[in-house]
Amino acid sequence: MKEWQKYQEDAAEFFRYLGLSTAVEDCVRGARGEHKIDVHVTGSLHGIAFNWIIECKAWQTNIPKEKVLALAEIVQDVGADRGFLLSEIGFQSGAVLQAAKRNITLTSLQDLREAVKSSMNEQVLSRLNWRADRAKAEYWRRHYEGKKYLTELLISPHWFYLDYLSVVFDQAARELYPLVYKFNSALKIELVAHSIDELIPGVDELVSAAEKDLAAEPWPPEEK
Repeated sequence: MKEWQKYQEDAAEFFRYLGLSTAVEDCVRGARGEHKIDVHVTGSLHGIAFNWIIECKAWQTNIPKEKVLALAEIVQDVGADRGFLLSEIGFQSGAVLQAAKRNITLTSLQDLREAVKSSMNEQVLSRLNWRADRAKAEYWRRHYEGKKYLTELLISPHWFYLDYLSVVFDQAARELYPLVYKFNSALKIELVAHSIDELIPGVDELVSAAEKDLAAEPWPPEEK
């Protein structure tokens, strides 16, 4: 397989990973004739159907504006919603200017992958935040709600960890890495993360431990 063919297949695989339908080197008929498309992507998001034309340029030089204009004409002729021009090298300034005036996105496959990964990580961290809040609320409901005074002997160490995590989530949202938090307890837990990729496993371990602790405790307490 030649390099340009592999680039097309890699692009198609990326969009398939998103759950979309793809056709490589697809022939699409427009008002002025038939066009051969590198990757034709169709599908729907939130119930809205779309039709994307993907052109893949495995070049060793920046892509000129002529390629943007050519893609824009195809997009218009076949009635597509958007065109994507992919290049791992980059684009000439004229190409960037022309794309800004049209429904053409200039990007690279690597940037698309990073954007999707970033979005997925943010969703995972948001889910962890929700789980931490839920577990923290459950500890409070079971042991602390309605009590006038709280002492360290009464409060579970897991509750402290979950409480501290609110600061971790806030700083992660502002990308204030590295994040270093030491939890002063008999367990000597330390959370160190230089990126969201490192943060997620550490936070998941803390939240999962709290959830396991809650699940192991019969509730309501069994009558003796």
